[in-house]
Amino acid sequence: MTDWTWEQINHHSYLTEGPVWDGSVLLYNECAGNTTWQYDPAAGMASLWRSNTGGSNGQNYSSAGRLFNCEGTG
Repeated sequence: MTDWTWEQINHHSYLTEGPVWDGSVLLYNECAGNTTWQYDPAAGMASLWRSNTGGSNGQNYSSAGRLFNCEGTG
């Protein structure tokens, strides 16, 4: 693990949590911002995916591919 390199993919005002990978994009939550972001590594871009998330933090996909979020204020 000492040969890893890190790249910041976006700048946010609040803590981010709950990254999940679907095979093509990374979704992650900006908790206090009540937003979920999508990062597309092929495009090198992050974009707003969902707002008014109820303070979503942790998230995961079910075996059927459904996305579940833990809403801290929802």
